[in-house]
Amino acid sequence: MNDKRLVIGLAVLAGLVLLTFLAKGQFFSGDEPTVAAPAVRPAPSPGQGSKAAGMPATPTVKPVQPLRTTGTLAVDPMHLAEAEAVQVRHQLYEAEAKATLPTLSVQTHNPVWALQYEARHGRSATSGSAAQGPMPAPESGPFGNIQPPPGEIWIRLPADQASQHRDLMAQHADLYRRNSGENGPVTVTLWVGGRPYARQQYK
Repeated sequence: MNDKRLVIGLAVLAGLVLLTFLAKGQFFSGDEPTVAAPAVRPAPSPGQGSKAAGMPATPTVKPVQPLRTTGTLAVDPMHLAEAEAVQVRHQLYEAEAKATLPTLSVQTHNPVWALQYEARHGRSATSGSAAQGPMPAPESGPFGNIQPPPGEIWIRLPADQASQHRDLMAQHADLYRRNSGENGPVTVTLWVGGRPYARQQYK
């Protein structure tokens, strides 16, 4: 019985030894471990030059785009203050003309708006009086959407005063000078039927 147990024990031990050698033989059989292939880097772009592989590419700097400027010019505060003072005197004349003379409509040059208009359109904005001839008006009125140039008055008279229009035009010129302090020539234009009818310059 003891011999039988000894034989069985030896057989088990031999089996364990055999399994151990088989495992070692498989590990050292010469099979090389699998190595992952290196990652392929993209080819350098033309802007990167011939930099060595693995080196960081030189950052590309985009040129700064120039600012787009408009034709707007700045309005000189001193010129704007002068234009505002002139506009106040023009408004005083218009109010007195409507109150004391037979007048349907009267319009003078608006130097403040003209100054700002010239600046917005890139012109030299100094006193609001550089333009020659009618200018656009801030809003449409009895004379359309235009305004007279500096030193000119536009008037409309009642139909029953048509025969007196020459005398009334002269009175408007005198009243304008008195209120505005204008010493130069004053032009008065009489409008009839939506268009200029008579025009006279008073020196």
